[in-house]
Amino acid sequence: MVRSWVDRRRWGRAGRIILAGLTGLVLGLWPGLVPTAQATPSLPARDLALRDQAAAWLGQRLADGGGLAQTDQGDDYVTTVLAILGLSAAGVGGDQIRASATALAQASQRFIGSADQVGVKTTSIAWLILALGAAGLDPTELVTSAGSRNLPADLAGVVRPDGQIGDYASVAGQAVAVMALSQTPAGVPASALDWLEAQPCADPQAAGVGGFGVTGAGACVGVDADTTALVVRALAMAGATDRPVFAAAVKYLVAAQDPFGGWAGAWTGVNTNSTGLVLWALRSVGAAPGLPDLTLALANGQQYIESVSFDCATAGTADAASLGAIAYDSAVRHAPVGTPAPGSVGLVQSTARGLLAYAQAAPGLPAAVSPGLPAGFDCPAGDQPSAAAPGAPSPPPSGPADLGGAGAAPWLWSGGALVVLVGLFLLWRRVERASSAGARRPKAGVAPPDATGEPSQRVSL
Repeated sequence: MVRSWVDRRRWGRAGRIILAGLTGLVLGLWPGLVPTAQATPSLPARDLALRDQAAAWLGQRLADGGGLAQTDQGDDYVTTVLAILGLSAAGVGGDQIRASATALAQASQRFIGSADQVGVKTTSIAWLILALGAAGLDPTELVTSAGSRNLPADLAGVVRPDGQIGDYASVAGQAVAVMALSQTPAGVPASALDWLEAQPCADPQAAGVGGFGVTGAGACVGVDADTTALVVRALAMAGATDRPVFAAAVKYLVAAQDPFGGWAGAWTGVNTNSTGLVLWALRSVGAAPGLPDLTLALANGQQYIESVSFDCATAGTADAASLGAIAYDSAVRHAPVGTPAPGSVGLVQSTARGLLAYAQAAPGLPAAVSPGLPAGFDCPAGDQPSAAAPGAPSPPPSGPADLGGAGAAPWLWSGGALVVLVGLFLLWRRVERASSAGARRPKAGVAPPDATGEPSQRVSL
């Protein structure tokens, strides 16, 4: 009989100890179980390796062309700018960035025309400002054969009363000009942002609502991810994320994502050029009220870029000179050897835009760029990652980026932990009540506890 009372007493103590221990365990784990505010996810090691390999490949192509990207017709200035921005987004190749920007400056007469052509060369001027800025060069003192030019002043001088920048209405061109002006002390005129704000598709029943295209204000024909991405990036760099069109454009981009993670152009299928621009834009968004959670969109977009990269899985099935580059799309990625030619501008352009997907710096802030380029592509024996199935990119990633991972799992764990705590508390209360009842009604031959809480020593066992 004494044993029964002592067992109950021990169970009461054990229950308190178990409850305290499990409570501490759950509370210790709780910060990792509760979802936190949206943040740009860090890249997996494999993505970082592919980024460095693509940067090494692209930097070598620029060096081979004297700093400029090459086509069959000669120098390609816009692709050179994209390559500079791509290397900057990857955070590597500072020396090559500066060399290529210097080469662009030396070719500026052919790229941006003369001082009396500013109205028709606004987009080229804007691209050159961005390239010089990425290289740490001053766009207000561009030395040309015809004299010195202040490129930001050139752009500011062709802002029309309605906010349009330049002689020709172009949403994409306006967005690039806004990016360029956002990096100047004077900033972007409010009228230029107002002009952009009037351009998106405004029909709530249209699939392209919130997106931007090449047509007139409010029109929904020709809305595409490329143009919309440029606008999102421009508004983010200009600090205009509080404008309603910004959130609507971000939502359009998320809705336009292909099930395999990429984005398509206005008249093309899913491709690296569009996907790189969109990821470049979405990585500048950050977290704000009214914006969707971008974790899954960013992860799946990065997965698409990985699926079209010429990595070790292509060794023996692609030109050795292509290893490290990023293909335009899945068809090019799985094309026979020799297609495309390794030095073609198509592969240089897609690699440049693909590198934009790795941008991590906040918009408007200079990226931390190391001076050198990563080592060239190396495929160790026995370390061949599996290739995606020909004709299709890899499926969307699972785990932390999946809806069942970082999005849903924390809430499930939190709810389960709460249920466990409540159950343990109820069990403890039941044991305590049983112990209390036993203490109040001792059985015959069992003395009640003394003041110390222990059974009286008068009890005979």
